[in-house]
Amino acid sequence: MGTFKIAAAIAVAAVSACAETVVLQNFTLIDGTGKSPVSNAAMVITDGRIRYVGSKANLKTPQGASAEDLAGKFVMPGIINLHGHLANTKGLAQDPSNYTDENLRKNLDTYAWYGVTSVVSMGTDKEMILKYRAAQRAGRPDTTRIFTALRGFTGAGGYPTTVPGMKGVPFEVDSPAQAQKDVAWLADKHVDIVKIWVDDHFGRERKIPLDLSKAIIDAAHDTI
Repeated sequence: MGTFKIAAAIAVAAVSACAETVVLQNFTLIDGTGKSPVSNAAMVITDGRIRYVGSKANLKTPQGASAEDLAGKFVMPGIINLHGHLANTKGLAQDPSNYTDENLRKNLDTYAWYGVTSVVSMGTDKEMILKYRAAQRAGRPDTTRIFTALRGFTGAGGYPTTVPGMKGVPFEVDSPAQAQKDVAWLADKHVDIVKIWVDDHFGRERKIPLDLSKAIIDAAHDTI
């Protein structure tokens, strides 16, 4: 837990280092390569970018840099969540009404607190998320970075529309023409990825037909 929190703290420190240089020192470095942890490590962050990380013994402190002592702390690379669902849930309740600015920001800040520096939100988003993504890409993020599929795809009446709170969340396509139209809408929003639910829960749910999945994939390749 402490390691994840420190990773988040480092991400925030990097964000706040705009137009200045910060030196973090005296921490234990876990670099993610499988190498043994490095004790008494240091990191130099200039204009929000890591310029040096390694043993403090090899540190050359830039002139005018501010320093922060992280003795007893651990630093590791940020975690990337490649399959998340932002803002649609509060506690254990899943419902589109939960998708608010407040809940979205809370989700992102919770991810950042645990050291998750990027998240791919897979198909349950509202257009509100595009505003957050645009603001992040226009400047420097102060919380977890967003990548989004916006709305995912399933067949008419298919999973996950049968789950409480999920009706109307994904596109329900019933023809290749409808799939192409919806993919074109996503392309206009510049989504980062296209999501298709193909689950049938061991035959208990209606599965999207293969020809519709293929139409979605082909349209995505052509337009996104």
